[in-house]
Amino acid sequence: MNDLILDKDGDILIENGDFKVGDATLQHQKLIIYSSPGHWKFSPTTGVGIEKYYLNENFAKLISEVRKQLVMDGMKVEGVSISNIGQILVKADYQWKITQ
Repeated sequence: MNDLILDKDGDILIENGDFKVGDATLQHQKLIIYSSPGHWKFSPTTGVGIEKYYLNENFAKLISEVRKQLVMDGMKVEGVSISNIGQILVKADYQWKITQ
């Protein structure tokens, strides 16, 4: 899905004096996983809150919550897993695309 692109610090990226727009699907996934419910004013139930799952090592519940949150955001989720080094691996994309 096209959206504003953020830099590594979470600020809106500006190129040639204008906001950078591009495919932000991976960016959306990251924001949903790292934010907690209550962080988004207009969508207070959005967010996985990854830290609470890692602290309790409740990885099955983490995978379930990531899947649920991405589906709620409109993605078709083909798979969510955790690598042997603790990385969350997501295979998901939006079910609908807006083209220009």
